[in-house]
Amino acid sequence: MKINLTPTLLLLCLVGFISSFRNSEPLIPKAEKYYEKALEILQNTSENALSQAMAKEALLTIEKAIAIDPTVSKYYRVRGTCYFHLKNKEMSITNYLKAIELDSSNELALMNLAITYENMDSFKWAESYYSKALDYTETPAGIYFNIGLLYHKWGKDTMAIEAFNRVIKLAPGFGDAYSNRGTIYLALKSYEEAIADFDLVIKYNPENKIAYNNRGLCQFYLKRYELAILDYKKAISIKMDKSFKENYSTDAYSYNNLGNCYKALGDDDEACKYWKQAIEKGYVYQKKWKEEYNIDDPKDLILKYCK
Repeated sequence: MKINLTPTLLLLCLVGFISSFRNSEPLIPKAEKYYEKALEILQNTSENALSQAMAKEALLTIEKAIAIDPTVSKYYRVRGTCYFHLKNKEMSITNYLKAIELDSSNELALMNLAITYENMDSFKWAESYYSKALDYTETPAGIYFNIGLLYHKWGKDTMAIEAFNRVIKLAPGFGDAYSNRGTIYLALKSYEEAIADFDLVIKYNPENKIAYNNRGLCQFYLKRYELAILDYKKAISIKMDKSFKENYSTDAYSYNNLGNCYKALGDDDEACKYWKQAIEKGYVYQKKWKEEYNIDDPKDLILKYCK
């Protein structure tokens, strides 16, 4: 089993849609064109993940803008985002700090710096930069969303739920807030509450692959195996692009979960088929899942139940 959260890259990927009016105006129009091109590349995400090829292309493009005009805060913020997607967090931090040095009110640089520290498990630093970003934003819902994710990762689930409640109050149509609140309810074994949230996610986005997978987990734990099977098969049927596939293994877990459902229904043939497909798709079992979710390694199950 695997519980998928909507990741903490929300504002990293929305840089093209948020006003940067606080940043200094670029001195040279050509630099701005490179900046806009880099933003356009960064929009090619799936569930906030970007392919390595696109991240490299965006980096090369924003480098040209900085070479022309090295005084603009938002250029360094975008370069930091490129490095984040390239999994070079040290360079991300360097560039976000440079962006903040040039413009201390650059809320996106503050936000993205917080995200980077969060992904390094430096939770107190992340919390402090999210707080600073709130001082400059006119649209706090996105920041509270990421604060909720931070608190969940930090083990402060009550505070996380409170943060997502604030998001939903500020932006009722913000589907990812329901998704992540639902994920916390799932972890807390409040399955009906989780299902209610995943229902809303799917209402706002009927092709949300992760929501179907996570709702299927809830149905599985409630022993509603037929409903869980429907959700897992729907999750698998939703096709995603390269950016998603490079960063998520949702299908592998859906296949394994299908195998577990069919085993619970007494259909060993179907169970074996899906366990084998899960392994073919790259499913990687972790021993801790036996204690956390009472889930066995499909390789062991295949040896025990499959011909």
